[in-house]
Amino acid sequence: MELVDGTAIVSLAPTSRHQRLPHRMQIAWDGAIPAGCELLPGVDVVLNGSRLLIPDLAVTEPGADTVYYRGTELLMAVEIHLPSTWCSSTAPRIPPPPAVSNWKATVTRR
Repeated sequence: MELVDGTAIVSLAPTSRHQRLPHRMQIAWDGAIPAGCELLPGVDVVLNGSRLLIPDLAVTEPGADTVYYRGTELLMAVEIHLPSTWCSSTAPRIPPPPAVSNWKATVTRR
């Protein structure tokens, strides 16, 4: 469940395909993450006080033992959108918060 602007968004668990991708990314990126950083799967992130999101992967400073991170505490967040996990056309689309609306990452498969 995620909380977006006061509205609870409940979705089914991701498909196996969706779960494999962040797992593989975490393994591949493990040696590339700079010293002093930690790569974590599925952490709670609070944005603007009214959004609770759960990115697939997050890069943080190491050592925190917390229930959630503030958006400003993340160094990077990764959200994977596959056709099988994207909301149905009847569900509300969740725009990114204005501070990060220009961020986009593309992963190319070799």
